[in-house]
Amino acid sequence: MFNPNDFTMSDQVALITGAGAGIGQAIAETFASAGAKVAVSDRNLDDAKQVADGINANGGHAIALQCDITKQNELEAVVSDTVAAFGSLTTLINNAGGGSQELA
Repeated sequence: MFNPNDFTMSDQVALITGAGAGIGQAIAETFASAGAKVAVSDRNLDDAKQVADGINANGGHAIALQCDITKQNELEAVVSDTVAAFGSLTTLINNAGGGSQELA
């Protein structure tokens, strides 16, 4: 059975898209509490900053990055910025997404 106390991400660097709220935020906070350095990425930089600030206030290591995953140049920048801040990138969680508002 899974024991959350055994979950460790020491020496890991995680980039999480859509991490400004909801599931992405929960992933970022969980990874940080397990020892990962976390790049909190979201279209809304203020939301990303709020999550990163909370992680840092609780003893974790996080940065906030703005990224619209539909824009190639922003994707490249968010990866580069993560590596620049933490020296590597070991884990990517592509949580950002959405769906059409139209119904078939």
